[in-house]
Amino acid sequence: MYNRFTLFEKNLTKTLCEISKSNPLYIIQPIPELGFNVPQRILKNSYYNQSKKTSISYESYLERSKKTREIISRSAVKCNVKVLDPSIILCKTGQCISEYKGRPIYRDGDHLSEYGNKLLIPMFKNAM
Repeated sequence: MYNRFTLFEKNLTKTLCEISKSNPLYIIQPIPELGFNVPQRILKNSYYNQSKKTSISYESYLERSKKTREIISRSAVKCNVKVLDPSIILCKTGQCISEYKGRPIYRDGDHLSEYGNKLLIPMFKNAM
């Protein structure tokens, strides 16, 4: 019986290999998921003069996304696909940031905002 990670890897590899036969292909490692609503926490910290943490450690990100990152890496090697890693930009200080220049980069706890997405532009420019 297959578990969800086995099925994910099988299907991802099949898809990547099929597409990469005739196209250059890039895949992105997971965006750090913070597990809390970033804009809401930043606002509450400011309004209530609190100091709840608004980032997660890079180690925490790696631990949480380890299996997915490994699957992406293995599938990419099998299919000659290039891997882009947003943590190089979002976690370069050892902490995965949730805001940049005083603005939240997430629209919730798991999805980058348009402002946050723009931080990854250099990652795509370097891929070309």
